[in-house]
Amino acid sequence: MTQSAGNQPKVSKAKRVSKPLAILSTFNEVIPMQRTIDIAAKLHMNISTVSRHLNTMLDWGFLERDNSTGVYFWGLEIVALAGASLQNNDVYRHAYPELQQLSYKYGVHIQVARSKAAQAQFVFATQD
Repeated sequence: MTQSAGNQPKVSKAKRVSKPLAILSTFNEVIPMQRTIDIAAKLHMNISTVSRHLNTMLDWGFLERDNSTGVYFWGLEIVALAGASLQNNDVYRHAYPELQQLSYKYGVHIQVARSKAAQAQFVFATQD
């Protein structure tokens, strides 16, 4: 789960990094695809600045773009980073095998989340 608008981390002096991260944080499960103008409006940033950062993230594979609609969405680099992060997460490493067995045994779907900044942050789900 990403940061909500009212729960943004403190902005550091490293604006070169903070702007692309702010752009990436606008994407989430509810809003997986966005246009440049939507991101710029949401972050109160200049459209050309947002466009420049989006193009850089496209080049690096962090975002992809649907050329027919002009919307951006998470790229495979984000998926790779998320997978690596998940594999290094103690809760996932220790709980997933056990919960997967229980899910299969009882035919239920299990979701695990953790509390972070007064919000539930999704960690993983099992498949029944």
